[in-house]
Amino acid sequence: EVDERIVALHLEDRVMVMPFIDEKDMPAIYREAEFMVFPSLYEGFGLPVIEAMSMGTPVLVSDIEALTEVSGGHAEVVDPYDTDAIVRGMRRLVTDTLYREELSRAGIEQAALFTWKEHGDSLSTVFRKVAIS
Repeated sequence: EVDERIVALHLEDRVMVMPFIDEKDMPAIYREAEFMVFPSLYEGFGLPVIEAMSMGTPVLVSDIEALTEVSGGHAEVVDPYDTDAIVRGMRRLVTDTLYREELSRAGIEQAALFTWKEHGDSLSTVFRKVAIS
């Protein structure tokens, strides 16, 4: 149905529904994307959002806690159950170049706050607290 809609709207040259992509190819995909749409209904963390932001790709995310937290206010945030809100958010990202540039710049800075070392240190702290209890 999505593919049919893309054809009906003559967007084949602008919209790609991506199949499985090898991890090594993801940085190039993110860098070449105008923006990423991630209207997830549930996320434990939102690693794809951080990955996209680290490449300077603006993101549209759901207004769920995990995604608003990792994006740090540097994403277009929408209600994932509201199709019109998703469309409005995508339209803004398509038409507002300055907004996209600001999200790109701020997203790179936000993504830099998340490192594997920081993640490991946080887990280590939790494990120590649990072991002492």
